[in-house]
Amino acid sequence: MPQKKKMTPAEILQQFYDAESIYIAASPGNRDFANGMGKTLSTNLKLYQSPALPYGGLFEGHAEF
Repeated sequence: MPQKKKMTPAEILQQFYDAESIYIAASPGNRDFANGMGKTLSTNLKLYQSPALPYGGLFEGHAEF
């Protein structure tokens, strides 16, 4: 069984940026988070943004991202 090539941090980030670009370019009704950006992120992710920001707070998992 062939081993999967381990990606570098730069490759992982580029994969996310590419998926994000496709997501943002799609019309709102055609955005597919699960098969694009969602595949580049852990399902148990936690994103914290300062409460000083307009959308501050703790966001957990794909549903809140």
